[in-house]
Amino acid sequence: SDLVNTAIHIQVCEEMIAKLEMENTVLRSSFENLKDEVDAKFTVLDAFKKHASSTLNDFIKLNET
Repeated sequence: SDLVNTAIHIQVCEEMIAKLEMENTVLRSSFENLKDEVDAKFTVLDAFKKHASSTLNDFIKLNET
């Protein structure tokens, strides 16, 4: 009957929604991890740039004397 078909259709849709929500959760978690990794790499890069700049300035000062 139509009622049974509709009930089955609703169940299939609910299962699909649950599956998509789970995939979304996994992707969001993956994205957050990648974002943390990228942020960490930029932090290291910034520290290295400061170190390089400071080293260069020290070198220039030494050569001025």
